[in-house]
Amino acid sequence: MAQPADTAVEVHGGRAVPSGQQVSVWVTLQLPPAHADLLQLAGELWGPGPRLLASASKTYMAQPQPLLLRLSRQLLLGPLYWSGLMSDTNNS
Repeated sequence: MAQPADTAVEVHGGRAVPSGQQVSVWVTLQLPPAHADLLQLAGELWGPGPRLLASASKTYMAQPQPLLLRLSRQLLLGPLYWSGLMSDTNNS
């Protein structure tokens, strides 16, 4: 499970978006190639003009599982994955 780190939020203009105003939301996910346990999620809210209304970013660092837990899980669930009874993909 990923643990959230510091969140940086910048609101440009200092006011809420009026009701009915059209906005664009941009979300980016950055995965550094050198760090498999680190990711950063950034979002921007753009109004008409284009004008940046708000931006936020959050960095997540995944906590590695202990070696014994990881090996025992692979040993117990391995046959289910190999036989096709379980899948490691998320089908939500």
